[in-house]
Amino acid sequence: MRGYIRAVVMAVATLQAQIAWTQEDPRELYRQAAERIADAQYAQATQALESLLAFNGDTQLAATARLALVECYLAERRFRQAYELLEDSEFCDFDPSLDDRILKLKIHAARGAALAAEEAGEYLAALQWLGKSPQLLEALQNPSDPLRSEYIRLAVLASRHPTASNDSLEAFVDSQPRELKSSIRFAIAEREFAIGKLEKAAHLYAKLAETLSTESVPPAWAASVALRRAEILIRQHDYVAASHLLRQSLEQHPDYEHRAEMHFLLARCAIANIEFEEAIEHLQQVLAAPVANPQDGNQYTNPYSDQAREARARAQWMVGEIRFLQRDYAAAIAAYSAVVDFGSELWSRRAMIQQAKCQELVGDQRAALASYRQVVQMSADSTEGVFARKRIAQIDLASTPVSSHTIKKR
Repeated sequence: MRGYIRAVVMAVATLQAQIAWTQEDPRELYRQAAERIADAQYAQATQALESLLAFNGDTQLAATARLALVECYLAERRFRQAYELLEDSEFCDFDPSLDDRILKLKIHAARGAALAAEEAGEYLAALQWLGKSPQLLEALQNPSDPLRSEYIRLAVLASRHPTASNDSLEAFVDSQPRELKSSIRFAIAEREFAIGKLEKAAHLYAKLAETLSTESVPPAWAASVALRRAEILIRQHDYVAASHLLRQSLEQHPDYEHRAEMHFLLARCAIANIEFEEAIEHLQQVLAAPVANPQDGNQYTNPYSDQAREARARAQWMVGEIRFLQRDYAAAIAAYSAVVDFGSELWSRRAMIQQAKCQELVGDQRAALASYRQVVQMSADSTEGVFARKRIAQIDLASTPVSSHTIKKR
């Protein structure tokens, strides 16, 4: 009962306040609102401005009051109300010169509503709000525009959200321009691939490949579809199909910045088919290929960038593995020792372990111990370091001479 009485009292107080507002001069109401805004008292300013517009919406002051109210809504994170007010057809009736300011406020409101929806886990709603941003249409035509990237990112999040409706998302994606539609689907496929959902990723990549086959000017990432499909085929041990796809893509995309990765996958296919010399040829392509620097667009960076070091070190390590499989231990040792030159600590440790194994196999225990000890110095607690410490102990034990006392006792 007390709660009901309190609600009635509040309603009456609000009504009395509104009646009081109607008796105020519009200019006085606006002055009071401006003072509240200056003091960051947006709730009180909102109340004054809403009353002003409710009872004086056809005055010259109304357009200015609407803008002030929009800014109050934005300050209070009431983005939906701000956008809806900006959409009011009466907004520019009095002052068309406000168009630019209104456009900027619309962008702020739409993106704010999108962010709020994303924070609430409502990714499809976030996409729809971002789609209301007046600058989006232009941004979507530019692959390097951050707003386009944001749009695609939200689509990926929507596709992975547990409450997402596949039909709703598919309908939304289908409503997009042709090129953007493919870009969104590619981003979703990349996400599925990254989290290990290979069956779904393979299905999406196959559909993209079918779509791209009809494009007169394929997008920049078209070759990446073939690369990912080949990776999946290799994981499924279908090396023949993967090799065919990679060779075809290398021919169709001579300027693809990740050709080295395709050659590495072709080397894996060749190794699986016991075609070791062919594998070496592909690995040499990796070692010779420039690696694109993402910060320089399509320009090539020097051979000592982080990305280049990792790619080359991995390829050089694989050369050593092939020679090891061929039991050409001298060549394997030479290949493994060259890995260190690329400056990748991980691949250097792995190469030095393999180098030490080769040295043991050719009977050079001293060199093997030196290699193992170098791995321990680099990282004693790594997987390689633990293995190296174990082998050092075993070699030391095996090389310790049996004492005469022990022989007599036996």
